[in-house]
Amino acid sequence: METINNNQAALKQNKIKFDKIRLIHHGGAIKTRKLELMIEMMKFLTPDKYELTFMLVKSDLDYYNYLIQISKRYGNIKFIEPVCFSEITNTLNNYDIGIYILRPESYNDKYALPNKFFEFIQGRLAIAICPSIEMVRIIDRYNLGVYSKDFTPKSLAEAIAQLTNEKIMEYKENSEKYAKELSAEENMNKIREIITELAGE
Repeated sequence: METINNNQAALKQNKIKFDKIRLIHHGGAIKTRKLELMIEMMKFLTPDKYELTFMLVKSDLDYYNYLIQISKRYGNIKFIEPVCFSEITNTLNNYDIGIYILRPESYNDKYALPNKFFEFIQGRLAIAICPSIEMVRIIDRYNLGVYSKDFTPKSLAEAIAQLTNEKIMEYKENSEKYAKELSAEENMNKIREIITELAGE
C-alpha cells in the first residue's frame, strides 16, 4: 500500500477538464505486462473525448520504444518522464482515471494488489481495470471505479465509455474519502494492534 506524505494528505480530487477525460497508467516498461493492450484499448474510445498518458520507467528500453512507435497511430496517447517515488501521487492527481489491464496469466497476477492500484487511490483518481479479483473487491467495497466484463481492451474501453463526468467525480471523491483508510500507515497500525493482541501485551 502507498504511504501518505504531507503533500499527499493535502491532495484533493481535481475537477474534470472540459477538453478530455485524462487516463493514466504508470509503472515499468516491462514486456510481460503487455502494456500495448492499453494502447489497443484507445481505438475503442472517442479520440476527441479521451487521452491516455503513460508514465513509465524505461526498464526495457527496446520495449519502451516499441510502445512509443505503436502509439503513433493515435493522436491521443502521450508519454511523460517518470517522477521520483515521492512525487508519483502528486503527478497522478492531475489526471482523472487510473487504468490497468493485468491478465491472470499466473497465480500472482490473478490475485494481484499492485502498488499502482493504491497509488491511484492516493492520487484521488477514479479507477478502471479488468476484473482482477482482489482489485475488484476493493473497488466494490469503496465504490472507487469500474471494471470490465473480461480482460480484453475492448471490454475495458466499453466500461470507461459508459462513465459520465458526474460518475467519474463520484469515484474521485471516494478515493479522497478513503485514501487514509487504504494507506500503508493505517494498515500498519492495524497490524501492530493484532501483533500486540497476540503477544498479550
